[in-house]
Amino acid sequence: MTSYFEAACSSATPEWPTPQWLVDQLAAEFGPFDLDPAATAQNAKAPVFYTAADDGLAQPWKGRVWLNPPYGRTIGAWMAKAAAEAAEGRAELVCCLPPARVDTRWWRDAIAAASLVRIYPGRICFGDQPAPFPSAVIVFGELPGASGHGSPLGATRKHAPIRAAKHCPGASKRHR
Repeated sequence: MTSYFEAACSSATPEWPTPQWLVDQLAAEFGPFDLDPAATAQNAKAPVFYTAADDGLAQPWKGRVWLNPPYGRTIGAWMAKAAAEAAEGRAELVCCLPPARVDTRWWRDAIAAASLVRIYPGRICFGDQPAPFPSAVIVFGELPGASGHGSPLGATRKHAPIRAAKHCPGASKRHR
């Protein structure tokens, strides 16, 4: 059986379900999510979702969107779609959970278009194993409340702090 670490490093699978505590934390800040365009029936984080068979990249996105993009070769297309859907007003807000791959073109393009960028301290657990890479939250669109138009600081604070990821049993002290 392939471990999470082996699969994540080899791109054997692009699907890693988002921990519910993280979605709950972000939904409390950004409002409930209406759409999850990269989900399975078992891990969807919004009432409306698209599976791989639906091809979320080819579908319209509306409302508040949660996106944990597939962590494979198509991640750049997913992040570009997120930015475009928000910029063109089809989605009110798109909250993404990508790996913090600061050395990639898709990352640089995404943060240039983002309303908010946060890099998590420590490693997020997917199941009982920590991710072998740091994770980030990138939000496109209008920010609500304290993060955006409701706060004089939030509207200009593009890189904001974030609470640490919850402890993973398999995480080394270096990644907590």
